[in-house]
Amino acid sequence: MKFTIEILEKAKAAKTAEELLAIAKAENVELTAEEAAKYFADLNKSGELADDELNSVAAGCGGAAREEDVVFLYEVGQEVEVPNYQTLGTQRLKIKYRKVVLNAIGTAYVPKYGFEKADGSVRWVMEYDIIGS
Repeated sequence: MKFTIEILEKAKAAKTAEELLAIAKAENVELTAEEAAKYFADLNKSGELADDELNSVAAGCGGAAREEDVVFLYEVGQEVEVPNYQTLGTQRLKIKYRKVVLNAIGTAYVPKYGFEKADGSVRWVMEYDIIGS
């Protein structure tokens, strides 16, 4: 099922979860009453953020608000898979260094890992660019 702008506009205009469920059925969208209630609540939030949502936004969605709160997922010496932009593939590299840096917009501290290249220089990769270990 492809959602069109018209369907989404109808869903946002629903006054109750039951009305949202009726719209879904009329558009051949499978939806339980429980799902309709959850989606209706999500569509009609007051605009105020819960504390955990506010912290996530303030920290840049996944970063830490303070440098000392950064948690590293990978250890020095661990081999991980990272993108290779020259070949448009991936390569396995061993982590040589790690440090904490501010994200690109300066709103959160995030982990960054260094990999020593053959020429002795260091390639730095943000944690979110690591594909896995």
